[in-house]
Amino acid sequence: MKMKGSFAIWWNPLPLWLKFATVLIAYPAWALIVYCIVTGKAKDVLSLWAVGTFAVCVLLHVMFDKRNRRKGIADHSGLELRGGDE
Repeated sequence: MKMKGSFAIWWNPLPLWLKFATVLIAYPAWALIVYCIVTGKAKDVLSLWAVGTFAVCVLLHVMFDKRNRRKGIADHSGLELRGGDE
């Protein structure tokens, strides 16, 4: 149960658009990467696009996590549609 609480602390302050991008883009890209590795097509163009897409989502997560740690999680509600400062 403690792990679920720590996940909520990390997930809640993220912007809504980044949550959607994670669920709709990053998770399928990860599944595609795993599929390409299992089928032996790891160097295919499609798998390279999936790695690039996943990397962009990861970099966005790192950037917003750094912002939340610097400013304090209480400052962000997670419902903002833009990621910048108001």
